Amino acid sequence: MEILKILHEEKGLLLDMVDALKVERRALINDDIKNLESAVKSKQELKNKIDAIEEMRIKRCGNKKLKEILSLFEGDERKEAEDIGKEMEDAVFKIREINNTNRLLINQSLNYIRAVMNTLTPPNVKSYNSSGSVSGGKSSNGIFDTSV
Repeated sequence: MEILKILHEEKGLLLDMVDALKVERRALINDDIKNLESAVKSKQELKNKIDAIEEMRIKRCGNKKLKEILSLFEGDERKEAEDIGKEMEDAVFKIREINNTNRLLINQSLNYIRAVMNTLTPPNVKSYNSSGSVSGGKSSNGIFDTSV
């Protein structure tokens, strides 16, 4: 059945996404910009492919959930579809888990960069307030002061 083929392909793409996220995680941990860029590009390409295959599945089955799609199968095909469904659920769980870890690593890196920047340069406290007028002035708390 063609739906089974679509499910196989979607499962493969989800597993590829798990691999891409693992590469991204290693790149974040090792501060490897080159592999990070590659992983982000790979993730975007996979997302586009997943979106396309998901669209094909919706055209064939409507907006049914996986469990509803399983009811379309009987016998060996049903068992195969159930196995694919379980593997897809596992892959989605891993994707969420690794993605959360990667998000934490990114936030940690950004906080470190902010801390270093705040240490090296004085905060520019001159800003616009909610009424649109300029408030505040310069402080010289940082190591490098750009005022002359």
